[in-house]
Amino acid sequence: MSANVPPDPFRRNMEATQDLNQPHSNTTVQNGTPLPAKLAGPPLSDREAIADACYRAFLSIDQSDEKLLKSSVTPDVYTYIAFKACHGYEELRDNVWTKVHSLIDTVHYLTNMRVSVDSETTSRATFNAMAVHCVLGKGYETDSPKFNSGAFYNCDAVKVDDVWKLKTMKSTHVWATGDHNGVMGDPVLATTSYTRRDLTAAADLAGENYAVGTIDDDITSNTAYPPVKRAKDDGASNTASASRSPGKPSPAEPSPSDTGGSSSSARSVHAAASAPAGIFDEHKSKYAGRSAVMAFPHVLSGVLGCDSPSKLHSLAYNFGTRSSAASDARHVPLGTLISEEDLKVYSDVHFSTLAPIFDCLDPEIFAQRCRDYYLGFGTDITAFGAVAAGVAALGSFLSPIGHPREAELVQYAKAILDDTASMRVLGIDHIIAWAMHVSYLRATSLPENVWIASCTMMHLCEAVGLHEEENIKKTAAVAGAALLGHDADRLRRIFWVSWAAHNFLAYEYDRSAVAFRAVTCNSVLLVSGSVADQFVQIAQIIPAPNSPFHLKCETSSLREELFERLRALDRLRLTHPFLVVTRADLAFCFYRRIYQLKQGISDDILQLVIDAGKAAIEAAQQLVNQGRLFWNVIGSAFQYICVLLAMDTPIASTHIAAAFQGLENLTMAVDTELTREALSMARRLLRLNADKKRKELSELEAVEDSLQPLEVQSDAEAAMVGNTAPHITWDMLAWEQFLAEPYRSMFGF
Repeated sequence: MSANVPPDPFRRNMEATQDLNQPHSNTTVQNGTPLPAKLAGPPLSDREAIADACYRAFLSIDQSDEKLLKSSVTPDVYTYIAFKACHGYEELRDNVWTKVHSLIDTVHYLTNMRVSVDSETTSRATFNAMAVHCVLGKGYETDSPKFNSGAFYNCDAVKVDDVWKLKTMKSTHVWATGDHNGVMGDPVLATTSYTRRDLTAAADLAGENYAVGTIDDDITSNTAYPPVKRAKDDGASNTASASRSPGKPSPAEPSPSDTGGSSSSARSVHAAASAPAGIFDEHKSKYAGRSAVMAFPHVLSGVLGCDSPSKLHSLAYNFGTRSSAASDARHVPLGTLISEEDLKVYSDVHFSTLAPIFDCLDPEIFAQRCRDYYLGFGTDITAFGAVAAGVAALGSFLSPIGHPREAELVQYAKAILDDTASMRVLGIDHIIAWAMHVSYLRATSLPENVWIASCTMMHLCEAVGLHEEENIKKTAAVAGAALLGHDADRLRRIFWVSWAAHNFLAYEYDRSAVAFRAVTCNSVLLVSGSVADQFVQIAQIIPAPNSPFHLKCETSSLREELFERLRALDRLRLTHPFLVVTRADLAFCFYRRIYQLKQGISDDILQLVIDAGKAAIEAAQQLVNQGRLFWNVIGSAFQYICVLLAMDTPIASTHIAAAFQGLENLTMAVDTELTREALSMARRLLRLNADKKRKELSELEAVEDSLQPLEVQSDAEAAMVGNTAPHITWDMLAWEQFLAEPYRSMFGF
């Protein structure tokens, strides 16, 4: 220390031989001895007590007092501060508190504190924080490095034994200046100056490892960033049958009849029975099977007696000689594309049209998160930006007047979803954003693109662990999950609706569907105003992997199985026109497969398909009249005509005119190249069918014309014939018997 610099009055005494990993005593803090956790005097109000918990947490670092830290947070506290996550008190203490207070001097300034007391035992707090950092004991040395930063904080607090404690602490860093590396000895974020954009990009890159660069430069360096979460292994069975209704089959145990004799379901059940429970990290929303390459060290360390098994990490997965596909994308705020007011307008359209069917988002929570997003608050704002952009794009598509930058909104969301940095820390928002993207592609793109996107969506469901009920319960129990709308039933809806959409797309496109080793996710609850449960019920009739649907009787062939599935589909009671159209689409899927078998179709089954098509035409017209251009409206009408022509029966022919009228009405309502193309193809198929029948008729007429006329018999010949054979008139012929049983004599002898 320079002789011209006065001694630091707050300098903590650190002996050269002292272990830096051990907490330091606070007895040498001069003139700054902290007050005890419990203050003397009148009791604090709830708001004051919650604010005091925030103050204690930061003062514990400034004043090196572990008692203050322990009094301010819960044992299972989760923090995400300065792009680093900690799970639990011990991890927070060891990885952050000890390292900071033993190496540097800090002063934190908390301002603009606001507290919401949500219940007697839960609350939220937001505040701004500025932190000043300097090397331990060298704060007054002018040539010693300094590092300052500013951030927004969002915290959840709970009341434990009459003491308010923080359960979550999450920061959104806005700015930083100074020499972080010089102060902390940490290469992460070691640049001269930062803006919100740089820090947001760094936050997006947070994960197992990432790279950072200087301001306004492309990301070039490769800095290892250690994982921070110890994955939990519950070791318990993931079977959810105990929580199901009595007698209700578990999705993990499909019957062989689900696949018409296929052994795929049996293999799935066997795998579910033999595979041990996976490893799930509810805070990072990361799931892996216990046999996964990145999970085995974790399993092995536990078997070998380690109290703290190694973290779920892709150790030695490659040499690491290159940056792990670090992103150079700096995702601009969504506000540069769409205003908050316009987002609300198109979100309202989405929630009034699509949300009752798919029901993946709570409208009130979504609105609040949008508000926080535009104000710069909240966590995981990059992934949520993709969700909001997807909602806005779908709302724009379904609006009479779309947003002028609708295509850019779609690309904005896609850029985030394709960004490897964004994908490092997966969450529920990623699945929802992909679901929005799949829906938009279904409305605007080609089947190939939609199917591939839906496969990605399902792989994310597995990566996040939504297919297992135990994981859902853990995710819903994470502090702050309810504020994000991630309650258990909503998570189940997200999984089953995604599963239903993917399997329907795959079955309609005649492609393979993503299969899980086992699905223990409980069923969707019936909720007023939502028909998501009906949508899922339709898709579960598909002979799909992991479907909980069971046929009531065994079938001897694929043809009979498809018949039974059609009957089950007909028994569903649907309350939304989109679902009526969707049921017809699935009925047509079943019919096409029966048609390809070339084994014949009974009249009652044909009637079921016709009835579904008739109802779909009416529902499609209703949707178009309401301005709701759902993607399958025009396709259902077109496929209905194709099915009627393929049936080639008098009963089917009587419905062709009405089907064409419906398709023509839809084409006039939405006159595009694709709708005109569909109508043109339908008319061509009709002409081909008519030409075929004319040809058959002409052949019959040719045969009739080629018949020789009967010779006129003389009276004598007639008398001779009359002596050997009875006199027969047309009335004497048993025509009904002949038509029913042509192998029997129609003369009665």
